[in-house]
Amino acid sequence: MFLGGHQQSGPLGVVQRDGLKLARFKAGSWKTFSPSIRAEKRIGEVSLSADASFLRSEGDYTFRINNEYEDTTGRRKGGDISSSRLSLGLWASPFGGDLSLRAAVYKSERGLPGPVIRRLSGLFEPSDRQWDLDRSVQGSFRKSFGTFDLLLNARATADRLDYESEVTGGSSIRNSFSQRTASLSAALSWQPLGWLSGGLSLDNRLSDLNCDVKYFDYVSRIDTRAAATLKIDAGNFALQPSVLFTRVEDFTEGAAKTLVKVSPAVVATWEDGSGTFTARTFWKDIFRVPTFNDLYYTLTGNAAIRPEYATQADIGFDLVSPQGWKHQFRLSADAFLNRVRDKIVAVPVNSQFRWSMMNFGEVRGGGLSLSLTHSCSLAGLSVNSLVTYSFEKATDRSDPGNIGYGGQIPYTPFHSGSAVVTAAKGPWEVCVSLLCSGKRYSASDNNRETLLKGWSTVDLNLSRKIVDIGKSRLKGIVSLTNLLCARYEIVRRYPMPGTGASIGISLEM
Repeated sequence: MFLGGHQQSGPLGVVQRDGLKLARFKAGSWKTFSPSIRAEKRIGEVSLSADASFLRSEGDYTFRINNEYEDTTGRRKGGDISSSRLSLGLWASPFGGDLSLRAAVYKSERGLPGPVIRRLSGLFEPSDRQWDLDRSVQGSFRKSFGTFDLLLNARATADRLDYESEVTGGSSIRNSFSQRTASLSAALSWQPLGWLSGGLSLDNRLSDLNCDVKYFDYVSRIDTRAAATLKIDAGNFALQPSVLFTRVEDFTEGAAKTLVKVSPAVVATWEDGSGTFTARTFWKDIFRVPTFNDLYYTLTGNAAIRPEYATQADIGFDLVSPQGWKHQFRLSADAFLNRVRDKIVAVPVNSQFRWSMMNFGEVRGGGLSLSLTHSCSLAGLSVNSLVTYSFEKATDRSDPGNIGYGGQIPYTPFHSGSAVVTAAKGPWEVCVSLLCSGKRYSASDNNRETLLKGWSTVDLNLSRKIVDIGKSRLKGIVSLTNLLCARYEIVRRYPMPGTGASIGISLEM
C-alpha cells in the first residue's frame, strides 16, 4: 500500500513495436482542427515515447439568452484558442526496480470573453487574453525489498502566465506571473503478516511565485506532509486507520500564519465472501490549504483567504453481479455528511481569469451518490453503459442574521447526473452521452433573481473501421456535441455553444 504524495507519475509502459503508434486528425465547427501523433521506440531494456498534439479553434459560436427580461441573440467573439503540447517519456528497469521519466511542454494562447451585456452600440463585452507556457519534468522509481515496497517521486515545474485585460477607455493592462515548484516524496509500505500491513510517506514541496502586479510581494511556500497508515485485514472485515501531519508556511509580506495540522481518518470495509457485496464507511478530519491561485493570482494585491477545515462521514456499498451472468453490472451507492468551517468558495465575476475567492464561515451538507455500470453482448452487439447520479445539499450556516443563512451555497446544484452508452458491432461503434445539472443559485440568498435553471446536453460519437493496413487500423470518426442545441449557461451571462460537429480520422498501429 502506497500513500499519496504531492504528485503522481504515469504507469510504466513497455513498447511492443517501434515507430509511429498513433496518428489522429480532427476538424469541425468554429474552424476547429486538432492533429496528434504518438511514436515509440525500444532500445534494449529501455522504452521511449514521444507525444505531440495541436489545437486551434476560433470559438465564434452563435448564442441566445431568452428569459422573462430579455431575448438577446448574437455571435460570441474572442473565444479563440491555440495550444500545443509535447511530451517525452522513458521507462526502464534499473537495479531490479521500475523507473519512469517524463518531460512535457505546453504552450497556449486564448481569448477569455466577458459576460454578455447588451450595449447601446449593439456590441458585446470584449475579450481578455491569456498566454500560458508550462514546463515540467518528473520521475518515479519503485522497488520491492522482501516484505517492503519503496516508491520515490520527484517533480519540477516552471510555469509562466501572461494576462491582458481591457480597462475603461480602450486601453489594456498586461500582467505576468511566474511560478516554480520542486517536490520530492518517498513512500514505504510493509506487510510483515498476511493480515497486517502499514505504510509511511514523506512529501516536501517548495514553491515560489513572482509577478508584476502592483503592490505584489514575492512569495514562496514550504509544504511538508508526513503520513502513516495501518491496515488490519481480518478475513471479510478490514480496518484502516491513518494520520496525516501537515506544515505549510508562506514567506511574503503579510503572509498568513503558519499552518500546522494533524488529520486523523479511519476506513472500514466488509465483504460477504462471494465478492458480490461490499459495505464500507469512513470518517475523516481533513482540510484544504489555499493555493497560490486562490491567494495571489489577483489583479490588485493579495486575497486574504483562510484555510478550509472539514469533517466528513460516509457509508456505502458495492453490489457486483456474479461471474458467468450474461449481464454484468456494478452498483455503487454512498451517503455522506459534511461539516466545513471557512469553506473556500469561488464565485465568478466579470473576469474569467480569476473568480472571486471567499470563505463561508460554516457550511453543512449531505447527499447521495449513485453509479451503475453494465455490460453485455447480444447477437454480436457489445454494449457498455455507465449511469451516475448525485444529490447534494450544502447550506450556508455562517450567520443567522444574514439574508442568505440556510441557503444553498453558490453554483452547487442539488441534482446532477450523467449517462454514457457505447455499442459496437463489427467495424461500427456508437457512443451517446448525456450530462445534466439541476437548478443552482449564484448566491446563498436563494431567490428568483439568483436562480440558474438546470441544463442538459447530449453528445454523439460514431466511428467505423475503414481498412486494415497490415497491423494498422484506419478509422473514421464523426462527432456531434450538444446534439439537441440546448441553450444554457453554466455561469450567469456566459452562454454556452449550441450544436457542434467534427469529423476525424485515426490511424492506430
